[in-house]
Amino acid sequence: MRQKLNKLGYTDSRIHGLKAERGVVHFYLDLRVMGGQLALKGTAAGKKTTVGAFAHPAEGAFKPGK
Repeated sequence: MRQKLNKLGYTDSRIHGLKAERGVVHFYLDLRVMGGQLALKGTAAGKKTTVGAFAHPAEGAFKPGK
């Protein structure tokens, strides 16, 4: 999954929480730039990928789910 996200232009520093459970890969993307709060939470299972946007505080380390 990391390689696929890298090919889409996401650097390793933007990819977080990458883990596989029961055939489903979970991941977060930190897209915060210039004071923005955009982040994505995604899952991939086979050919199906689901992604949802959420806000994360602009300042500080990226720690989704905390």
